[in-house]
Amino acid sequence: MKAFLVGLLLFLVCFGPKFGFLDTSLLASIILLTVTCFFKKYLTVNKQFLSVLAIMTIISAYSIVVYFSSGFADSYVVLRALRSTITTLCIGIFILNSNFREKSIINYLLIFLSINSAVVLLQIIFPQLQVHMASITGFDKKFSPIRAFGLTPGYDSAGYLCVVGLIFVIFRIVTEGIKGKNIILIYYFVVSGFFTGRSVMIIMVFVLVALNIFLLFKGKLIFKAFSMVNFFVGGVIVYNFVLPILMTTLPFLMSHSISSTVIDTGNLKDSFASSSGDQLADMFFLPPDPISSILGTGINPHDSDVGYIKLIHMIGFVGLAFTIALYVYILANCRFNKKASSDQKDRLILERSLFIITIFLFLFNLKTLYFMSRNFHEVIIIAFFANSKKHVVAKRKWNFQ
Repeated sequence: MKAFLVGLLLFLVCFGPKFGFLDTSLLASIILLTVTCFFKKYLTVNKQFLSVLAIMTIISAYSIVVYFSSGFADSYVVLRALRSTITTLCIGIFILNSNFREKSIINYLLIFLSINSAVVLLQIIFPQLQVHMASITGFDKKFSPIRAFGLTPGYDSAGYLCVVGLIFVIFRIVTEGIKGKNIILIYYFVVSGFFTGRSVMIIMVFVLVALNIFLLFKGKLIFKAFSMVNFFVGGVIVYNFVLPILMTTLPFLMSHSISSTVIDTGNLKDSFASSSGDQLADMFFLPPDPISSILGTGINPHDSDVGYIKLIHMIGFVGLAFTIALYVYILANCRFNKKASSDQKDRLILERSLFIITIFLFLFNLKTLYFMSRNFHEVIIIAFFANSKKHVVAKRKWNFQ
């Protein structure tokens, strides 16, 4: 019962919906902190917790300064920073003072990410579900018959979370060996990811090719046969579904001679913006003057989706530098032990996954803002603090009794 309740609260921390001003994700974080403080005489923290919290506090404080300096132009600039800092504080104290080991944390995160993928598939099967869920997830775009947003506010964000789940499972296979349940999970994340966005499709295709080559050379006979079937079935799917969509919606491919040989996608291509490549290039623009670029304007630019550009407009290169420093610090704390013993395999899975997911986050921000953003921030912070538990040494920081 305890594990279920903790799992429910952690799930709400990662994917809790908003009802007006009520943010259930933030509420669940505060409940976890309150329960931890109630049952623990002393709170245990470590250097990693204090360092991350210090960087995020600086980002929040700077966001507040920019917000006031801009004449209260856009409250989003401050609220996103404060929300992320509070959830980091609550998650960190809970994880570092809980008895949950790496394996439990990995299982929790995979369950949460699997639920998001399940909702993606359900929204494809039952399109009306998207209408009912849009308001509580924050989704405000045009609905599509072949794309779904899951428990997130956007198509791409749902797909990139499928990629995150995929990374966890892949490192399970690399560390523990090939197991049927992990193969099933991989294809589960891949199939759901196909119904989110084109960039996710491309990532999934490359991952599947690499995985099946791995199975072909490293797997048992049954997995070798499985991989050969996958190459055939995957080729048919790519030719009939993925390639036609890419060739008929990406400007730099539409004029290519091969585009005339692919199967007509009919109305399916209408679910994707055919000018997205040109639009993305137009989204890279800086504030009007150097001072604003350095210090920030305190305004979230709606003419750009690029994460780096949004941060430069909101909190300048100064704020962007602190934000990048946060994730570089997370990367720097992923120290791989290649000779990990059997009881350290879960830690190795968590550490490797965290490292690659954080690297991918830098790439994802070329499309949309994911630094310190809902869903992604919580998943990374949970994994980071679970991995940092091996460094827990500073006890009796705060005495509550």
